[in-house]
Amino acid sequence: MLKNYNPGRVWKTFRFLLTVFVIVRKKERFLYLRPLDPTAFKQTILDLGVSFIKLAQVLATRADFFTEEYLRELKTIHDEVEPMDRADFEVMYNRAFGSVRPFRHFVHSPIASASIGQVHKAVLDDGTKVAVKIRRLNIEKDVLDDIRIIGIFLRIFHPFFSRLTKNSLEAVLNEFADMIVKEVDLSIELDNLRKF
Repeated sequence: MLKNYNPGRVWKTFRFLLTVFVIVRKKERFLYLRPLDPTAFKQTILDLGVSFIKLAQVLATRADFFTEEYLRELKTIHDEVEPMDRADFEVMYNRAFGSVRPFRHFVHSPIASASIGQVHKAVLDDGTKVAVKIRRLNIEKDVLDDIRIIGIFLRIFHPFFSRLTKNSLEAVLNEFADMIVKEVDLSIELDNLRKF
């Protein structure tokens, strides 16, 4: 728990949100702080990890919020998510499958790595080729912690930005929070796959 609430992470979260709010409001600064430049903004997002990477992917579609320089940096973030380290992968694989090994063959190198998890090629015992999605270690907890921190800062910033109504940043951030909680719940994805 303390990992997600350490002062450095909270400060980076504040700087991230301050940058977003200042850019959206087309101001030079807020509380005497200038927004992060596009490169520093991108690095802050990468440092903050999963939730902020997903949020950046959403924000990258908002030309009404950001200048072209910021959008260019935001649009490159999805390509820079590193695969899980081997120890984290082993924990999550064992959590998912326990002692049961349903695969004749499983490729440990992911074919895709994203902010929520990664995808591996595998072959079932009957010879069926499948893609196996493995969530990142502690992803649900990390996402909920990030949403709490974002929520705290939204309440702080709200009086200064309450004039934004239609398609407001606050609405985007709240919608994002709902979306990412659903996304980390792979049982929802499983239910959707079963429907098809």
